Amino acid sequence: MTKRALTSYAPFEFKSDFQPGWIGDDVTLPVREFAAQLEQARQAGMEAAALAAQRSDADKLDKLAENLAASLRDLKMLAKLLESAALDEAERETSRGLIERAAQSIIDGQGDLFAAQPGAAALLSEETET
Repeated sequence: MTKRALTSYAPFEFKSDFQPGWIGDDVTLPVREFAAQLEQARQAGMEAAALAAQRSDADKLDKLAENLAASLRDLKMLAKLLESAALDEAERETSRGLIERAAQSIIDGQGDLFAAQPGAAALLSEETET
């Protein structure tokens, strides 16, 4: 490749290849078409807001379900520890009763939380069985 010194240049006048479909500043749109586009935009906005709310609620319920399942696992571990502890039979029965009531309260609470959610019964039974 040879190099030559630039001796002169001519400025390039840039012109866009895009030409609007109208000439002038006014854009006309029939009222029906404008109303239809406005309704479509409103619907899309409402759907996006509803979807965001559903995702937020689902995330909150998932986190709560995880916390409740962890509480049940902790109660199960506590029950095993108390069974192996040096307690007399009356103390063991009292502690077992307390643990069972706490676990039942957690399970009932999960049922109340998920009662309105479709398919929640299967999820709840899976979490309480493990």
